[in-house]
Amino acid sequence: TLRETVVLDLQWLLDAMGCIIRDFNIHKRPGDGEAQRVAKSSWLRLAQSGRLRLDLLPHLWSESRFRAQREALLLMMVRCSLAVPLRGALQEMLVPPLLRLLASPPQPAAAAVHRTHLCTLQFVLQSDARRKQLLWSDSQLPFGYLPSDTFNTFCAALISWSYHTNLSYEPSLECGHLLVAFGTRRLQLEHREEQPSIAVYLVEDSSRLPVIERLRLLLDGVLRRWPQLTCLMLVPLPGFNGVLVDYSQVEEIGAGQAVTVHDRDLTAIELRQLLAMSLPPMVPPKDFHAFISYRWSSSTGDPFVERLYDCLSGSEMAGKPLVVFLDRKRLQDGEVLDMAFMAAMVNSSLIVPIVSWAALKKMTTLSTDSSVDNVLLEWSLGVDLIASMGKRMMPLFVGAWSDDGTMSNLFTDRPPLTNGWNDVLDANGMPIADSRDVFSRVPDVVVRSVVERLEKFSREHGVALSPSAHTRSARQVVMEVQKCLGVPVWEQEAAHGGSGIEMLWKQWGMHEGLAHKVRDAVAKQQQSAGAATSSLNTSVEATGSRERQLSSSYKAGLEALLDEFKLYPSYMSVATAWCDAQGVLSNVVQEISEGEAGDDFIEALEKHATLKPLVKTRLRKKLSSTT
Repeated sequence: TLRETVVLDLQWLLDAMGCIIRDFNIHKRPGDGEAQRVAKSSWLRLAQSGRLRLDLLPHLWSESRFRAQREALLLMMVRCSLAVPLRGALQEMLVPPLLRLLASPPQPAAAAVHRTHLCTLQFVLQSDARRKQLLWSDSQLPFGYLPSDTFNTFCAALISWSYHTNLSYEPSLECGHLLVAFGTRRLQLEHREEQPSIAVYLVEDSSRLPVIERLRLLLDGVLRRWPQLTCLMLVPLPGFNGVLVDYSQVEEIGAGQAVTVHDRDLTAIELRQLLAMSLPPMVPPKDFHAFISYRWSSSTGDPFVERLYDCLSGSEMAGKPLVVFLDRKRLQDGEVLDMAFMAAMVNSSLIVPIVSWAALKKMTTLSTDSSVDNVLLEWSLGVDLIASMGKRMMPLFVGAWSDDGTMSNLFTDRPPLTNGWNDVLDANGMPIADSRDVFSRVPDVVVRSVVERLEKFSREHGVALSPSAHTRSARQVVMEVQKCLGVPVWEQEAAHGGSGIEMLWKQWGMHEGLAHKVRDAVAKQQQSAGAATSSLNTSVEATGSRERQLSSSYKAGLEALLDEFKLYPSYMSVATAWCDAQGVLSNVVQEISEGEAGDDFIEALEKHATLKPLVKTRLRKKLSSTT
């Protein structure tokens, strides 16, 4: 595997890559003549279309210094996004860097008739002063920096994601034009040679926000290789031809600021209303079909979980999209994390824990006095809700991935002894073996902090806990999750059945297949509960109060007040709850001021999250001076 491979001579590696990534009319290699005779169609496919078939490898890497390492070299190309396995029976790969070297590049596919300009990805250096610029015009787009290698790597990431999340769609990359799909959402990307920008279009009518979120995450992963480079996501401003808005700068605009566009002043709220289709909703949903519980692995998320989320959120049930809770997508800044996700779990039809060694590893060192482990907290509540509310839990058991794409069996895995974060090493620096299965390594202790958070949630939200919830140990929770009827992911067709480079063509479709299983489980759960009384009709407010309809004047006034102090939308739910309890009807600021309730309002906000001293002072002055 690549993990066991060390390259001491980088020139050897560059020479190997150069056997495939080259101008075939200029740079000749010893095995070219034999390749053209023995595998003529495969040679033409590579030279004319940038598609590499495996039968060419013995000829392209015919030199003795490469023969024994062909499989490792190919895996390195895939890992570095220099080659992307194409789904199909011919075991063929796309080599993105070759496309710009082809003497007669293939003609791009015709532009889709029904498409919407989603955004323009503008690449600039970190030192570019325009990084903080809110408004852009089309005339500014030619100025920036986009290395061809960056574009190729980005295309490879998009194609791979498309294969993972839509089994029936075949991506296409031809000379600066890319067609891919994120779940059921199809995209078209266009890049002109030597231009530092990529135009992104949605094919047919589709939700914009999930695509924007996915592009941002994929870009974050790609740009790690180019630390001096950044990408601005510029979205078109409806009603203003040729004007683009930097997506990341919108939330930085305060309510008191005005943005001048074509001699028209727009308030922050007006700007957000124009961009509403591309921005997260002001008030997040409170009811969910499925709740995904997992252990965070990095700032950009777990690829397995993110792909599953894309497949699920692109699914439909009874003609409506599936609403899926994933904390990276649904929780808002300033929310009390554990209270918010527990409320979401209560309001979900199906609980889907991602059970892996990564999720269990940190639990192995828990003690009675340990701080809260959020994954254990989620699973503890989930186990209790099965009995108290008839919830259903469907764990996805995930083994360890190898470099060739195969997955191990979590139930038979025996990873080394761990301290909760890293492997424990012996005197020689080698990992110490551990013969126990991964589940029994979780200690049989009641974690007091977890029980206290469960009890606090129960008191604040009126959710009854079973007597066992107060005494259930960490191991008992894990064993209860293990007993649930779940899905061993390694048994899915796309996660087993081969080894080595053969597995590169068997990895596609796994996430889509899992999404179908989750969707079917949601449907069964809702049918058993009855359409009229399903959990999607039962709502637990994240703030502890019942939702009520707000009049337009009430909502606008509260939004404007919070937005002025950059507290919107993070504090919207708690502010709404307070106004509900106080009977505020229309003019929020005036009614708070007349009732001399400013300090009470501020105190309610700070129960949610502490305010900055300057913000608190200004807000108190605002609420006491208004008449």
